Amino acid sequence: MNKSDLGDQAFVRKKDYEGNPYQGSLTKGISYDDYESQTSTLVQEGSSQIFLPVYRRSARKLVNLLQASNGQKVLDVGSGTGISTLEIFLQSPEISVLSIEISEGMMDIARFKFNQLDNLGRMEGITNKRLLKYWGQFRAESKPYRNDVKFILGDIEVIDEIDNESIDVAVGNQSLHWTDLSKSFGQLNRLLKRKGRVIFNSASDFCEDENFPSLKYCFLYNEFIRHVTSEVGKTVKLTSDYRSLSRPKHNINSFKEIAYNAGFELKQINTDLIPVDLQTIILNHMLPIVRQLCDEKELESRQDIKEITEKAIAKTVNNPKAMNDLRHKYGINPIFEMTKKNTR
Repeated sequence: MNKSDLGDQAFVRKKDYEGNPYQGSLTKGISYDDYESQTSTLVQEGSSQIFLPVYRRSARKLVNLLQASNGQKVLDVGSGTGISTLEIFLQSPEISVLSIEISEGMMDIARFKFNQLDNLGRMEGITNKRLLKYWGQFRAESKPYRNDVKFILGDIEVIDEIDNESIDVAVGNQSLHWTDLSKSFGQLNRLLKRKGRVIFNSASDFCEDENFPSLKYCFLYNEFIRHVTSEVGKTVKLTSDYRSLSRPKHNINSFKEIAYNAGFELKQINTDLIPVDLQTIILNHMLPIVRQLCDEKELESRQDIKEITEKAIAKTVNNPKAMNDLRHKYGINPIFEMTKKNTR
């Protein structure tokens, strides 16, 4: 197992780890959608409040900032299982979308959710009612747009099957930070029309937000995680501290420089703070975090990592000192806009 593998809820580029959770694995792609179907947050929509799944919430924020116009061609970069693609259509129904995704498994699920596939090859035996309901609702919403989206299996860094200056606007929901930014930004410059725009977000473990620094607010620094991993470390060899999981190597200045060299003007326009409650950390993040911190040989030889982690969680839940951290409870997603510079 490669150390960059974060477990069932992570995405790792294919060239880094061939066997990672979402590269061609339909089962793990389903796991990704299962997370989306069970995790929601409260969102203000006009005068009302509604609950939205986590990735759909992020996608909607980006698409609302994108403001695509009817008749335009939109590029959805790293479209995953089609969540952001649907949001694009719901905002501007009379458009066409090219959705590029490097993971074959995730793209197949997106095609299924957009009614371009009648079923998934491994759907037999799936009994998760939440997931099945989520898929049914998604397919009903997306059906009017099934012929207006083209899903492309490919890497934004090297894609060559999209014509130069053929895209009006582009969006990247939790995707571009997994790429070589110099290459992906350069490709976007080639694909976009004059004065074309890109709206994308990042994550606090990749790009530091000046107003909401990771060390102060990110849920990965929560004291609960420290206590659990310390308990696990009494039995299993861990090679790094839990704080190593959120050390951003970029900030707004490095983003601006890379964008400028690729032919864009870049600015940060918003920050999406996603509340992450303790139940979500326990159910969806704790085991992947432990696996990420484990020694590789331990992961290969031991079959009880999950059991050890669950026991550590149970013990930590009963520790008042581990339950008092009310500050580190957010997923921090800075949002950026890039505009193609006028070179003519």
